[in-house]
Amino acid sequence: MTVNGVLGVAVLDSGARVTSINRKFVVAAGLDPDSAVFREGDPTLGATMTPVSTRIGPIGTVVFAGITRSNVSAKVVDLPYLKGAGLAGVPAVNLGVDLLQGTRLRVDYAARRFRLAPSSCAASLSQ
Repeated sequence: MTVNGVLGVAVLDSGARVTSINRKFVVAAGLDPDSAVFREGDPTLGATMTPVSTRIGPIGTVVFAGITRSNVSAKVVDLPYLKGAGLAGVPAVNLGVDLLQGTRLRVDYAARRFRLAPSSCAASLSQ
């Protein structure tokens, strides 16, 4: 996936209501999470159930699986589980359902793969 044209790793989290992005990715995308355009957010518990402070703000344009989302806002947080997944030192996003709206998810359990694509139902959702 990319944020403002900068490549990073996306972790699909269908249980997360809001997308989270780590500080490394935000900074690489040319943003300052400590600036006034970001605000203090509620602490996130995540999978480890340990409260982690967050900032919330605009991160720009996000592209994943051929899908483009503009004017995206996200939580900026370094989620503890990313370290265990080997992603603490790389630009990473925890992709939540806020960005998955209007997409179709196809899971192939045997091959341990999934595919995202624009939903053919998206037009009827807005009616």
